Amino acid sequence: MSQPAVQGLVANPEAERYRAFVALLGRLSAERGIPMLAAGAVEAEAARRPLLAALFTGDPTRVPESWDVAVILPELMRACRGFAGATLDPVQSRVAAARFGVDKFPALVVLRHGEYTGVIEGMRDWLPFCAELARLGSAPACEPPRPLVDLAVDPLARPA
Repeated sequence: MSQPAVQGLVANPEAERYRAFVALLGRLSAERGIPMLAAGAVEAEAARRPLLAALFTGDPTRVPESWDVAVILPELMRACRGFAGATLDPVQSRVAAARFGVDKFPALVVLRHGEYTGVIEGMRDWLPFCAELARLGSAPACEPPRPLVDLAVDPLARPA
């Protein structure tokens, strides 16, 4: 006996979650003024801002922490005065990851007047997250570390 079709079921739940995540990034841009950047636009956006925290996201179906950091990003920007936020969708994040030393998604890349000061990878508890963001906001500029893995090739790879 065949099961009746259930109305409202999504044929491809992973694709639907991905679309919903990209829509969330679009809402952050439209409603909160947090622009969604192309991989090649990070440096130009950072040069326009005293402090930029750019969220590099992972595939939300495989890296659910990307949802968490995206949701709290506006509050982080409000709590850490002086920072502007930006996001990169998962595809653009993979393209730009190596340039900014990102080994794990999600990652918050911090740039001061266009110069790299560090990266926070993964989700954190609130107070340590704010403290690390504030520390990177005043840290000296440095070269991004060479990533241990190439996330553009294997977005799920983790350093050994």
